[in-house]
Amino acid sequence: MTGQADDDSLLLRLRRVASAVRTATRRDDRRRLLALEAELRAVRGELATRCRQMVERMNAAGAQLGAINAYARCASLGRGSSHSRTNGKGN
Repeated sequence: MTGQADDDSLLLRLRRVASAVRTATRRDDRRRLLALEAELRAVRGELATRCRQMVERMNAAGAQLGAINAYARCASLGRGSSHSRTNGKGN
């Protein structure tokens, strides 16, 4: 699953940047890094929101697929019971 590995590496990179921000020594660098950290946190929040939306869409698609499969099973059972009496021949 490369998606999970990609997510993990992205979170690791975000943690490294946050750590670098906390250890900055010069005052000007620290201000810039704090601004960068705030921006990264905003991006991370948006990515989390998008992930939740994608999960919701996947769950909805799964529910629809389940309903379609249930409908198809019921339809085939209905056809199967009427065909089984004639063995597939039209008498």
